[in-house]
Amino acid sequence: MWWLIVAATKDRTGLYQSNGLWFSGWHLWDNLEQVFTYQDGIFLRWTANSFLYAGSARSAAR
Repeated sequence: MWWLIVAATKDRTGLYQSNGLWFSGWHLWDNLEQVFTYQDGIFLRWTANSFLYAGSARSAAR
């Protein structure tokens, strides 16, 4: 879990060339912007689909 948090704050160069378990710059906001604007926000659609499928599976199990 720690590695995921630290890796999310690095740029691509820092991810591969710095200590993997410690911060080497703060690029979290840039990374989040890239994720949410990738292919016109497809990540948000994927996330919504995941919630929809999980919610419908839970309802069907009751």
